[in-house]
Amino acid sequence: MRNVEQEIKYITNHVFGIKEEEIHVESRLKEDLGLDSLDTMEWVLELETEFNISISVEDGVNFKK
Repeated sequence: MRNVEQEIKYITNHVFGIKEEEIHVESRLKEDLGLDSLDTMEWVLELETEFNISISVEDGVNFKK
């Protein structure tokens, strides 16, 4: 069973092809992982689905960029 951090890494790898070992808690979505704003919203939707949560648009755009 994966913990939350491992699951987020898995989702990020699966959706965007970024190697899990390149994803860190401190990673910035744009600068470090190369995600643009559309990618970020797709990532948020994946997290919402996987964890059965709701993330507001405001919170979504305020993730580390």
